Amino acid sequence: MQYQRSYKFLIILILFSIVYLMSCESDPVSSKDNLIPEAVLKGVFIVNEGSFSAANASLSYFDSDSGKMYNNVFQSANGEGLGSVANGITIYDTLAFIVINNSDKIEVISVSSFKRVATIHLPSGSSPRNMIILDSTKGYVTNLYTNSCSIIDLTTYQVTGSIPTGTNPEGIIHANSKLYVANSGFGYGNTISVISTSSDQVIDTIQIGDNPISIVKDENENVFVLCSGSYNDWNDPNDDTPGGVWKISSLDETIMDSLVIPGHPSRLCLGANNNGYFIKDSTIAEFDSQNMQIINGSFATGNFYGLDYDPVTKKIFALDPKDYFSQNGEMIIFDESGTEQGRYEVGLIPGTVGFYSK
Repeated sequence: MQYQRSYKFLIILILFSIVYLMSCESDPVSSKDNLIPEAVLKGVFIVNEGSFSAANASLSYFDSDSGKMYNNVFQSANGEGLGSVANGITIYDTLAFIVINNSDKIEVISVSSFKRVATIHLPSGSSPRNMIILDSTKGYVTNLYTNSCSIIDLTTYQVTGSIPTGTNPEGIIHANSKLYVANSGFGYGNTISVISTSSDQVIDTIQIGDNPISIVKDENENVFVLCSGSYNDWNDPNDDTPGGVWKISSLDETIMDSLVIPGHPSRLCLGANNNGYFIKDSTIAEFDSQNMQIINGSFATGNFYGLDYDPVTKKIFALDPKDYFSQNGEMIIFDESGTEQGRYEVGLIPGTVGFYSK
């Protein structure tokens, strides 16, 4: 009798374990550490900065088809971490370029295997921020501390030159055979350096609002710059200057329009149908990039740090860093109406995303 009870209990335990494992496998929001997907066809790379004082930056990958998140994929594929403070990612063809700020380097990986292809070393103290790829042979990266833009030979993965910019350059974009570099000045800059990609020299300087940081372009090669505004005396909010979005023609460098935003907005992206998005306080705001007017000041609410738009899935991807210190962050997906589609655990302080579709 005792044997029968034990046997029945064992059968129940086995059945429960099978059901539990099946439910875990089908969970669309579970994070998978130290694993990589078998094939990368369409997905999102999430760059996690890591803490400023530790070399614990990491890379997460979201498989759009399966709806699964894979964390620590660079370490899993290469047996080591990214380094100290991963600031951005640029994807070109089959390669992803991950800019590691404090480590003064760019890790080049295969988008299909996450394995290292090369490491581009910047001069010590450069503090690289954002990268743009011109073509298969040439790229550029802004350097926060050396007030410059480095020229990268992508056939040798070597730095071949340096272009002086304004103070503390951040965002960079390529439009109409020119580079547009946002010179933040750590809150006290207010210029855009325009660089010819044929001569690699500054050919113009555009004055805009205070603290330009994010820069993007639309399908007509118009350049949009988000200025976060100056804080001046941190203890006195009354002497702050407002932020805003400036729209610049890349044909003649004229300012086409601007949208003044009270407070200090951050991060900027453009979506479909002339819609744009930026982060301000605890909200994502939506604006009309054609008429430069706010459409919805509370498109989504939350603790947002990173923001981008995927033109393939037509979804908005926001990044929540949680407490910025010890908790892993989250990636949150919204549709174009602002309805949340899902949230996924990523690494420590997620800051930027990159989209890939084979």
